Amino acid sequence: MRLPLHLAALLVAGCASTPPAAPTLPATLPQDGTVHTCTLIGCNSGMVLDMTVDATLAQLRAGAFTLCRNGSCFRSRLDGFRPGRDPGLLRLDMPREAGLLPLLELQAKPLPTGGTVVSVVYGTGDQVVKQGDVYRVTFHAVNGRTIGEFRGVAHYEKVEPNGPGCGTCYHVYFRQD
Repeated sequence: MRLPLHLAALLVAGCASTPPAAPTLPATLPQDGTVHTCTLIGCNSGMVLDMTVDATLAQLRAGAFTLCRNGSCFRSRLDGFRPGRDPGLLRLDMPREAGLLPLLELQAKPLPTGGTVVSVVYGTGDQVVKQGDVYRVTFHAVNGRTIGEFRGVAHYEKVEPNGPGCGTCYHVYFRQD
């Protein structure tokens, strides 16, 4: 199975905090007695959503954003969007709030046909995920009008980037056109 680019971003996000000097974790002894060495590729459970909103980048920047997981919500204005590496791409990294959102990243890119594609990457950190988690994402224009809305029920896939027995995380990928 090939991971979408955004799921790979969740894995890479875990790598950012990995000490560069240590290439492997301690070896473990599986049931068959062979030595098994684990790498230090980060693994963070979470959700990725790609959705289209009915707004230009400027209208999006003037608006607001809400992300909810099982009724626990985070709200933010989007005026913190800054230009990304690619022309026409905006990026917003949300602040950590008392451990509530270990990773939340938004990226937006205008579509040639109108509207904007927004990618939402949400990592749950040490929060436990469970099948059936409900995610709700809403974007509002400056006047309060809803310009994009999504609701999805998670059916997580198990991911073990370091191999079996070396750390497990769970991802769900949503796409709304």
